[in-house]
Amino acid sequence: MLSLKKNKPSRPSHLLSAYAGPQPTGADGRPLRSCVKKPTSSDVQRNSGRRRVSFGHVDLREYRRIAGDNPSVSDGCPLAIGWDYNCVGEVDVDSYEADRACRADRVEAAQYGTLGLLHSTVREAILRAIAGVSRTEIAQAKKQAYIHKCHRLETLDEIGGVQDCHFVGPCERLAMLKESAARKLERAKKGCVSSSQEQLQLWEDAQKAAIQRKLCEDLQPKEKWKWSC
Repeated sequence: MLSLKKNKPSRPSHLLSAYAGPQPTGADGRPLRSCVKKPTSSDVQRNSGRRRVSFGHVDLREYRRIAGDNPSVSDGCPLAIGWDYNCVGEVDVDSYEADRACRADRVEAAQYGTLGLLHSTVREAILRAIAGVSRTEIAQAKKQAYIHKCHRLETLDEIGGVQDCHFVGPCERLAMLKESAARKLERAKKGCVSSSQEQLQLWEDAQKAAIQRKLCEDLQPKEKWKWSC
């Protein structure tokens, strides 16, 4: 006759848990759940209900195009978007994802040169016809972008050119700090900023420049003494 017996634990039940104190509670007063406790079906359903996320639709907006100040343009006025927008409508998530996949293909094609960049005359026509930007604003934005481009080229030249611009070491940071301190000192002379704030900022920049100068000197290779017999 075959009989089935339930296996008993090798240790008594009161030794299975070494902790015999009160049940620990969290900051909200609720009892803490053990990390080694096997979750029940109710716990799984409750957690899965909390973690479920669903999306119904996507709100589309059309933002206004304005004259920007990006110095990356080769010529003409940069094109940017402003804060004003018009609500186009709602689109379900599936349609939006399908259209986004098509846009991703177009972006990939643009990376390989299939789609070209906007010419300066095209950007100006968009700003004039669609955005309603005046010629004076376009000229001012074009001038501002040119100034930013010159400043960028000066900074690249100070840190070693385009080839070495990917690495900014202590010497390059020192040059940037000197340039920033010179601009702030010039503004302080013109009275554009309060003297107390400017003096405090200049003192902090001087301390940073001294630290960067010390680091730059430490990183420079030291001359080796040659001993002759």
